[in-house]
Order: sequence, then structure tokens, then C-alpha cells
Amino acid sequence: MLVSSIAIVAVYNDYRRGDSTCGVSYSTTSGRTWADATMPNSFVSGAAYGGTAREYMQGSGDPSVEWDTRGNAYYTCLQFKRGLGVTEDPDQSSGIYVYRSTGTNGASWNFTARPAAEHDDVTGAGNFLLDKPLMTVDDGMHSPFRDRVYVTWTTFADDGTAYIDEASSADYGEHFSAPVVVSTDSSLCAKPLTATHPDGRCDSNQFSDPFTAPDGTLYVVWANFNNAVSGGGDNHSQVLVAKSTDGGATFSAPVKAGDFNDLPDCK
Repeated sequence: MLVSSIAIVAVYNDYRRGDSTCGVSYSTTSGRTWADATMPNSFVSGAAYGGTAREYMQGSGDPSVEWDTRGNAYYTCLQFKRGLGVTEDPDQSSGIYVYRSTGTNGASWNFTARPAAEHDDVTGAGNFLLDKPLMTVDDGMHSPFRDRVYVTWTTFADDGTAYIDEASSADYGEHFSAPVVVSTDSSLCAKPLTATHPDGRCDSNQFSDPFTAPDGTLYVVWANFNNAVSGGGDNHSQVLVAKSTDGGATFSAPVKAGDFNDLPDCK
């Protein structure tokens, strides 16, 4: 019996050209053979960065990849400028970008990338970073949000907060919604990191991971560091989950999925 080959796309941080870039390889032979593709991830539209024609990004990484139900592959990439201390350019801008591969199974990707989130710090005046993006695509054949693209990430802001944000695309990654805060307020976050915590007491978060259910519900799970501890030897943190039933427009209050310990595991 003849079995057709399956297309696979693998993504990774690629240091072969010096600084980290978003790398990608693809296979159209069910993983038996592989080839590299080139992500066009050095240049992005400069509309968010002072209106220049293009903004050259020095580093990139933390990619993720997903497929929709129509055979399109999507690729997220964190791209950023390193600023003074590493270069002579003060620019510390960062952005999260989404690429789409249509009809080529990962061999080629659209240019320029579509922004899911961008932050302008051309002057290098702040201490702001968009970090650790992950993506999911609603693959529910009967979902009311079928093929909607969701991206979540951590926003490390100038005020010291680190909230989980989300943006979505309902047009195959061409345009994304404004960011929506996922890690909102909860009594589970008994020890806010900052005095301001403008979007709720759950203000110290990282490592978000979105996924969808067959009915179109979007879930986001992440690590939170605002929980109460019993003393100096207690280093446990908590895993929180929030859900959206309206395509990522709003989220429920976080609930606790469990505890975890950072190394060294003292208890």
C-alpha cells in the first residue's frame, strides 16, 4: 500500500550565522530527509519605529510553529535590537512577528512579517522587552473560531511588571488584534512584585502556552511567581490557567493548575 508523505516543519534558535536567528527546516518526506529554509527575519516594516522604511533587527529567537486546517503553516519569531553595551546603537526595540507558508510546506515564507506586538524603544530610554512568544491555531473543524491564530507572550514593562498578553488573527495571520492581558487579578497572587501592578496582582509571569479545545475555547497556561510562601526555604511557585470563550477578546480570572519548584529544590 502506498502511503503519502507528510510535511513537517521544525523551528529553532539558529546560531550558525553568528547572533541568534529564528531558524527553520522542513521535510516533505515524513521526516526522512530535511532541507533548510531562510526566514526573512532581519527586516520588518518600520511603521512602529519612527516611520523608517525598514527596521533592522539584530537578534531573534524563541520561535514556534503551527498548522491550520487548510494546510497553511504559521511561524512566530521574537525579534529585537540589543542596544548599548552590545552595539553602538541605543535602539532596544522588540517585536513578535508571524510568518505564513502557503502551499510550500515550509519551504518559503511571506515577507514582510506581520506584527503580533511591537514596542518602540529606538532611543534606548526604557527597560522594556517582549519575550517568550508561543502560538496556537484553532484546528477545531466545528469551532466558531476555526483557523484563528493566537499568540501569547510576556511583556516585561518599564514599571517592573511582567504580564502575559495575547493577540489573535481572524484573517490567517494578516492582521492581529490589540494585546489583551491574560494574567489578570486573582487572590492566588498574594505577593505582587510591584506596588503599581496596574493590570492586577498577578504581575510576575513567564512561559505562557496557549491551546484550544474542540469547541473553540482558548486556554493559556503559564508560570506565576506571586504566590505566598511559608518562609525563606520555600521556593515553590504556581502554574495558572485562564480561558477565553470569545476568541481571545476577554479572559476568565486565573485558576491554579498546580505548584512547581525552581532549582535547587529545597523542599
